[in-house]
Amino acid sequence: MYRAGLGVSTAKLQVVTAALTVCIVACAYLAASSLLDDRTPRERGMIVALTPVAERPPDHIGVVALGTSLTHSALLSHEALSEALSEATDRSVVAANLSIPGAGIESYERVLDDIWQVNPNVLVVELDLFVFPQLFEIDRSLRTRVTRWLEGEAPRTYRALGCADDQTESRLTGTVSWLRRLNVGSDETRRMRTFLEVATSNIETVVLLTPPRPKEVTDAAMGRDLEIRAELLAVAADLDVVPPVEFEPPPLEDFCDFSHLSETGGERYLTQWGPSLRSLLVSP
Repeated sequence: MYRAGLGVSTAKLQVVTAALTVCIVACAYLAASSLLDDRTPRERGMIVALTPVAERPPDHIGVVALGTSLTHSALLSHEALSEALSEATDRSVVAANLSIPGAGIESYERVLDDIWQVNPNVLVVELDLFVFPQLFEIDRSLRTRVTRWLEGEAPRTYRALGCADDQTESRLTGTVSWLRRLNVGSDETRRMRTFLEVATSNIETVVLLTPPRPKEVTDAAMGRDLEIRAELLAVAADLDVVPPVEFEPPPLEDFCDFSHLSETGGERYLTQWGPSLRSLLVSP
Protein backbone atom coordinates (compact mmCIF):
# COMPACT_ATOMS: atom_id res chain seq x y z
CA MET A 1 0.00 0.00 0.00
CA TYR A 2 2.81 2.37 0.89
CA ARG A 3 4.58 1.74 -2.39
CA ALA A 4 1.36 2.23 -4.34
CA GLY A 5 0.72 5.53 -2.54
CA LEU A 6 4.28 6.60 -3.20
CA GLY A 7 3.80 5.78 -6.86
CA VAL A 8 0.67 7.94 -7.05
CA SER A 9 2.41 10.81 -5.22
CA THR A 10 5.38 10.61 -7.56
CA ALA A 11 3.10 10.67 -10.58
CA LYS A 12 1.25 13.70 -9.22
CA LEU A 13 4.56 15.42 -8.50
CA GLN A 14 5.69 14.79 -12.05
CA VAL A 15 2.46 16.25 -13.44
CA VAL A 16 2.73 19.33 -11.23
CA THR A 17 6.38 19.79 -12.13
CA ALA A 18 5.59 19.49 -15.83
CA ALA A 19 2.73 22.00 -15.50
CA LEU A 20 4.94 24.48 -13.65
CA THR A 21 7.64 24.07 -16.27
CA VAL A 22 5.15 24.80 -19.05
CA CYS A 23 3.91 27.90 -17.18
CA ILE A 24 7.45 29.17 -16.59
CA VAL A 25 8.41 28.61 -20.22
CA ALA A 26 5.21 30.29 -21.42
CA CYS A 27 5.72 33.30 -19.15
CA ALA A 28 9.34 33.59 -20.22
CA TYR A 29 8.30 33.39 -23.87
CA LEU A 30 5.64 36.06 -23.47
CA ALA A 31 8.02 38.35 -21.61
CA ALA A 32 10.77 37.85 -24.18
CA SER A 33 8.35 38.41 -27.05
CA SER A 34 7.11 41.63 -25.49
CA LEU A 35 10.61 42.94 -24.87
CA LEU A 36 11.87 41.95 -28.31
CA ASP A 37 8.90 43.63 -30.00
CA ASP A 38 9.94 47.27 -30.19
CA ARG A 39 6.63 48.47 -31.58
CA THR A 40 4.92 51.18 -29.57
CA PRO A 41 1.49 50.83 -27.93
CA ARG A 42 0.10 52.95 -30.76
CA GLU A 43 1.54 50.60 -33.39
CA ARG A 44 0.28 47.55 -31.50
CA GLY A 45 -3.08 49.30 -31.29
CA MET A 46 -3.10 49.47 -35.09
CA ILE A 47 -2.52 45.73 -35.25
CA VAL A 48 -5.44 45.16 -32.86
CA ALA A 49 -7.61 47.39 -35.08
CA LEU A 50 -6.66 45.28 -38.10
CA THR A 51 -8.02 42.09 -36.52
CA PRO A 52 -11.66 42.52 -37.69
CA VAL A 53 -10.40 43.17 -41.22
CA ALA A 54 -8.23 40.06 -41.08
CA GLU A 55 -11.13 37.95 -39.75
CA ARG A 56 -13.80 39.32 -42.09
CA PRO A 57 -16.10 36.77 -43.75
CA PRO A 58 -15.22 35.83 -47.33
CA ASP A 59 -18.04 37.94 -48.77
CA HIS A 60 -17.07 41.12 -46.86
CA ILE A 61 -14.87 43.89 -48.23
CA GLY A 62 -11.81 44.95 -46.25
CA VAL A 63 -10.72 48.60 -46.19
CA VAL A 64 -7.74 50.12 -44.37
CA ALA A 65 -7.08 53.87 -44.20
CA LEU A 66 -3.74 55.55 -43.43
CA GLY A 67 -3.41 59.25 -42.78
CA THR A 68 -2.78 62.17 -40.48
CA SER A 69 -5.17 63.74 -38.00
CA LEU A 70 -7.04 65.16 -41.02
CA THR A 71 -8.10 61.67 -42.13
CA HIS A 72 -8.52 60.58 -38.52
CA SER A 73 -11.24 63.23 -38.18
CA ALA A 74 -12.69 62.94 -41.68
CA LEU A 75 -13.25 59.16 -41.71
CA LEU A 76 -14.11 58.80 -38.02
CA SER A 77 -13.86 55.54 -36.08
CA HIS A 78 -13.42 52.03 -37.46
CA GLU A 79 -17.07 51.25 -36.77
CA ALA A 80 -18.38 54.52 -38.23
CA LEU A 81 -16.27 54.10 -41.37
CA SER A 82 -17.39 50.49 -41.80
CA GLU A 83 -21.04 51.44 -41.42
CA ALA A 84 -20.82 54.45 -43.74
CA LEU A 85 -19.10 52.49 -46.52
CA SER A 86 -21.52 49.57 -46.15
CA GLU A 87 -24.50 51.92 -46.47
CA ALA A 88 -22.99 53.91 -49.34
CA THR A 89 -22.03 50.92 -51.44
CA ASP A 90 -24.69 48.33 -50.49
CA ARG A 91 -21.91 45.91 -49.61
CA SER A 92 -20.69 44.61 -46.27
CA VAL A 93 -17.50 46.48 -45.45
CA VAL A 94 -15.08 45.98 -42.54
CA ALA A 95 -12.80 49.00 -42.20
CA ALA A 96 -9.94 50.17 -40.00
CA ASN A 97 -9.05 53.87 -39.82
CA LEU A 98 -5.40 53.72 -38.76
CA SER A 99 -4.86 57.45 -39.20
CA ILE A 100 -2.99 59.12 -36.35
CA PRO A 101 -2.18 62.72 -35.39
CA GLY A 102 1.29 63.87 -36.33
CA ALA A 103 1.86 61.02 -38.78
CA GLY A 104 4.20 60.91 -41.73
CA ILE A 105 4.32 57.89 -43.98
CA GLU A 106 7.23 56.60 -41.85
CA SER A 107 4.80 56.24 -38.95
CA TYR A 108 3.48 53.04 -40.56
CA GLU A 109 6.82 51.36 -41.28
CA ARG A 110 6.55 48.83 -38.44
CA VAL A 111 2.98 47.72 -39.29
CA LEU A 112 3.12 47.50 -43.08
CA ASP A 113 3.80 43.76 -43.10
CA ASP A 114 0.74 43.29 -40.87
CA ILE A 115 -1.35 45.32 -43.31
CA TRP A 116 -0.13 43.28 -46.28
CA GLN A 117 -0.95 40.05 -44.42
CA VAL A 118 -4.48 41.28 -43.67
CA ASN A 119 -4.83 41.79 -47.43
CA PRO A 120 -7.55 44.47 -47.52
CA ASN A 121 -9.36 44.90 -50.81
CA VAL A 122 -8.79 48.66 -50.67
CA LEU A 123 -6.02 50.70 -49.07
CA VAL A 124 -6.83 54.40 -48.61
CA VAL A 125 -3.78 56.66 -48.29
CA GLU A 126 -3.90 60.35 -47.42
CA LEU A 127 -1.83 62.34 -49.88
CA ASP A 128 -0.50 64.68 -47.19
CA LEU A 129 1.39 61.81 -45.51
CA PHE A 130 4.14 62.25 -48.07
CA VAL A 131 4.72 65.94 -47.45
CA PHE A 132 3.94 66.24 -43.74
CA PRO A 133 6.93 65.39 -41.54
CA GLN A 134 6.49 62.90 -38.71
CA LEU A 135 5.97 65.23 -35.76
CA PHE A 136 6.74 62.93 -32.85
CA GLU A 137 9.93 61.03 -32.09
CA ILE A 138 9.13 57.37 -31.45
CA ASP A 139 10.76 55.88 -28.35
CA ARG A 140 11.84 52.29 -29.04
CA SER A 141 14.42 52.02 -26.28
CA LEU A 142 14.73 48.79 -24.29
CA ARG A 143 14.23 50.76 -21.09
CA THR A 144 10.84 51.98 -22.28
CA ARG A 145 9.84 48.50 -23.43
CA VAL A 146 10.74 47.05 -20.01
CA THR A 147 8.73 49.79 -18.29
CA ARG A 148 5.71 49.16 -20.52
CA TRP A 149 5.90 45.42 -19.85
CA LEU A 150 6.17 45.85 -16.09
CA GLU A 151 3.31 48.36 -16.03
CA GLY A 152 1.22 46.26 -18.40
CA GLU A 153 0.52 49.17 -20.74
CA ALA A 154 -2.18 48.19 -23.21
CA PRO A 155 -2.12 49.02 -26.94
CA ARG A 156 -3.79 52.31 -27.75
CA THR A 157 -7.01 52.11 -29.70
CA TYR A 158 -8.81 54.59 -31.90
CA ARG A 159 -10.25 57.60 -30.10
CA ALA A 160 -12.03 60.70 -31.30
CA LEU A 161 -9.79 63.77 -31.29
CA GLY A 162 -12.50 66.00 -29.92
CA CYS A 163 -13.40 69.41 -31.27
CA ALA A 164 -11.05 72.20 -30.20
CA ASP A 165 -13.40 74.80 -31.73
CA ASP A 166 -10.48 77.15 -32.36
CA GLN A 167 -11.35 79.40 -35.28
CA THR A 168 -9.52 82.48 -34.12
CA GLU A 169 -7.57 84.79 -36.43
CA SER A 170 -4.29 83.61 -34.89
CA ARG A 171 -5.19 80.00 -35.62
CA LEU A 172 -5.93 80.82 -39.26
CA THR A 173 -2.66 82.75 -39.55
CA GLY A 174 -0.71 79.85 -38.08
CA THR A 175 -2.33 77.29 -40.40
CA VAL A 176 -1.69 79.43 -43.48
CA SER A 177 1.91 80.13 -42.46
CA TRP A 178 2.55 76.42 -41.97
CA LEU A 179 1.09 75.53 -45.38
CA ARG A 180 3.25 78.12 -47.10
CA ARG A 181 6.38 76.58 -45.62
CA LEU A 182 5.65 73.11 -46.97
CA ASN A 183 7.65 72.01 -49.98
CA VAL A 184 7.47 69.12 -52.42
CA GLY A 185 11.07 68.24 -53.20
CA SER A 186 13.06 65.18 -54.17
CA ASP A 187 12.78 63.64 -50.70
CA GLU A 188 8.99 63.89 -50.70
CA THR A 189 8.58 62.52 -54.22
CA ARG A 190 11.01 59.67 -53.55
CA ARG A 191 9.26 58.54 -50.38
CA MET A 192 5.91 58.73 -52.15
CA ARG A 193 6.98 56.65 -55.14
CA THR A 194 8.74 54.10 -52.95
CA PHE A 195 5.71 53.59 -50.74
CA LEU A 196 3.12 53.48 -53.53
CA GLU A 197 5.16 51.03 -55.58
CA VAL A 198 5.29 48.66 -52.60
CA ALA A 199 1.63 49.24 -51.72
CA THR A 200 0.33 48.55 -55.23
CA SER A 201 2.37 45.35 -55.39
CA ASN A 202 0.65 44.09 -52.22
CA ILE A 203 -2.87 45.54 -52.37
CA GLU A 204 -5.21 45.27 -55.35
CA THR A 205 -6.66 48.78 -55.07
CA VAL A 206 -4.88 51.82 -53.59
CA VAL A 207 -6.93 54.99 -53.32
CA LEU A 208 -5.47 58.43 -52.61
CA LEU A 209 -7.39 60.72 -50.29
CA THR A 210 -7.31 64.49 -49.83
CA PRO A 211 -9.29 65.42 -46.70
CA PRO A 212 -11.09 68.74 -47.17
CA ARG A 213 -9.97 72.12 -45.91
CA PRO A 214 -12.15 75.20 -45.57
CA LYS A 215 -12.24 77.56 -48.54
CA GLU A 216 -11.12 80.28 -46.15
CA VAL A 217 -7.77 78.52 -45.68
CA THR A 218 -7.23 77.96 -49.41
CA ASP A 219 -8.01 81.60 -50.13
CA ALA A 220 -5.75 82.91 -47.36
CA ALA A 221 -2.91 80.61 -48.46
CA MET A 222 -3.41 81.74 -52.07
CA GLY A 223 -4.08 78.13 -53.12
CA ARG A 224 -0.81 76.76 -51.74
CA ASP A 225 -2.54 73.71 -50.28
CA LEU A 226 -3.98 72.91 -53.71
CA GLU A 227 -0.59 73.40 -55.36
CA ILE A 228 1.03 70.94 -52.96
CA ARG A 229 -1.55 68.28 -53.67
CA ALA A 230 -1.32 68.87 -57.42
CA GLU A 231 2.48 68.42 -57.29
CA LEU A 232 2.10 65.14 -55.42
CA LEU A 233 -0.58 63.88 -57.78
CA ALA A 234 1.70 64.59 -60.72
CA VAL A 235 4.26 62.25 -59.16
CA ALA A 236 1.65 59.51 -58.75
CA ALA A 237 0.15 59.93 -62.21
CA ASP A 238 2.05 56.99 -63.73
CA LEU A 239 1.49 54.68 -60.78
CA ASP A 240 -1.40 52.24 -60.47
CA VAL A 241 -3.38 54.24 -57.91
CA VAL A 242 -6.85 55.77 -57.86
CA PRO A 243 -6.67 59.60 -57.70
CA PRO A 244 -8.65 61.36 -54.98
CA VAL A 245 -12.18 62.56 -55.55
CA GLU A 246 -12.52 66.28 -54.96
CA PHE A 247 -15.66 67.90 -53.56
CA GLU A 248 -16.73 71.43 -52.81
CA PRO A 249 -15.13 72.50 -49.50
CA PRO A 250 -17.47 71.98 -46.55
CA PRO A 251 -18.69 75.09 -44.72
CA LEU A 252 -16.50 76.47 -41.97
CA GLU A 253 -18.96 75.30 -39.30
CA ASP A 254 -18.12 71.70 -40.21
CA PHE A 255 -14.58 72.22 -38.88
CA CYS A 256 -13.29 72.31 -35.33
CA ASP A 257 -10.53 74.65 -36.37
CA PHE A 258 -9.25 75.57 -39.80
CA SER A 259 -8.06 72.04 -40.54
CA HIS A 260 -9.99 69.24 -38.81
CA LEU A 261 -13.58 68.23 -39.40
CA SER A 262 -15.84 67.96 -36.37
CA GLU A 263 -17.67 64.68 -35.79
CA THR A 264 -20.75 66.11 -37.52
CA GLY A 265 -18.58 67.39 -40.35
CA GLY A 266 -16.95 63.98 -40.68
CA GLU A 267 -20.34 62.30 -40.90
CA ARG A 268 -21.38 64.66 -43.67
CA TYR A 269 -18.10 64.16 -45.50
CA LEU A 270 -18.49 60.37 -45.36
CA THR A 271 -21.91 60.61 -47.03
CA GLN A 272 -20.13 62.28 -49.97
CA TRP A 273 -16.92 60.32 -50.07
CA GLY A 274 -18.34 56.84 -49.37
CA PRO A 275 -20.35 56.50 -52.61
CA SER A 276 -17.25 57.47 -54.64
CA LEU A 277 -15.84 54.05 -53.73
CA ARG A 278 -18.87 52.15 -54.99
CA SER A 279 -17.21 50.90 -58.19
CA LEU A 280 -14.03 49.97 -56.28
CA LEU A 281 -15.65 47.95 -53.51
CA VAL A 282 -16.40 44.85 -55.52
CA SER A 283 -17.18 41.52 -53.96
CA PRO A 284 -14.10 39.31 -53.44
